[in-house]
Amino acid sequence: MDEIKPEAEKDKEETAAPENTGAKAEARADTESRTAPGKSASWSDTLPKPQTARLSYCSISEMRPSPESKYAPMGVFGYIVMLFFTSLPVLGFIVAVITALASKKLARSRLAAASAILHAAVIFLLSVSYAVAELVFHVDVTGFIFSFFGR
Repeated sequence: MDEIKPEAEKDKEETAAPENTGAKAEARADTESRTAPGKSASWSDTLPKPQTARLSYCSISEMRPSPESKYAPMGVFGYIVMLFFTSLPVLGFIVAVITALASKKLARSRLAAASAILHAAVIFLLSVSYAVAELVFHVDVTGFIFSFFGR
């Protein structure tokens, strides 16, 4: 049967907010449990806690990319050969640019790109210093260089 309630209880039920359900209620309950008694929760406490990734551990051989992969590391001999060829004055810049653009291995391509950028920076700085010496200080740089070769 229909239960008869006093007017005061009916008013409380009508004005009361509906119960929170779902994730918001869980987040709010979690926030209330984390805050100290007598302190209000900050806005960052209302955010849900991030979930951490669970990693499964495996052996080193399973983590290493295959030698055919573009992510395979270069060996020591590969670094020695690349550093030798890119250290040559003019040919090194050409080799570095070609290798940076054409290599399928990421490590070799990045090493060649770094070497090409270094070559370009050195050429730019030498050009600027030559221009400053000739134009500003009126120094005969070409004559000074050729004096070492007996001209």
